[in-house]
Amino acid sequence: MDRFNIYNIFRLPIYNCHPMQIFDKYTIARENRVCELVSLGWERERAMLDYSSAHSDKIDIDNYIIGYLYIDFCNDCFQYRLAICRRENSSKAYKMPLYTTVKHYMRENHVNGVYDSIFENGKLKTNKEIALMIEDSVDMICENDISDAYCERESFYRLNRHLDYKTMIAEIKSVKS
Repeated sequence: MDRFNIYNIFRLPIYNCHPMQIFDKYTIARENRVCELVSLGWERERAMLDYSSAHSDKIDIDNYIIGYLYIDFCNDCFQYRLAICRRENSSKAYKMPLYTTVKHYMRENHVNGVYDSIFENGKLKTNKEIALMIEDSVDMICENDISDAYCERESFYRLNRHLDYKTMIAEIKSVKS
């Protein structure tokens, strides 16, 4: 029996910036262009339509994946790993330009000190307790370790509380033995 099998439960993407930053940047760029066209004598509605059809994809910010937060199960506990682009000797996420000739690599690190046991006082936690425990850890990691980037958690939140962790853990243990 191999005691060190690691099973990946979730992989959450980490993006360059929050979607609202993209929206705000788009809105500002649109307003600037519309005002410019209106000052040239265009009607506002026509200027808005022109921007929407021809310039909406030309804002100077790209939102792309710069890493992943992995939620793994191993040896009766949940572990968390970050694979993220970082510069040498830096704790901040590196938001490299989208178009570059320089290769960039993701460094994978375990999130130090964050291991969540599925047992409490020798008794297996309920599915709801496990789900809340994982959500709390993910929120804490996102706030502390990747606060300068955006971790997409919406789909994780939707799935997490509906998973039957007890059955999944039983299946994993039956495969291991």
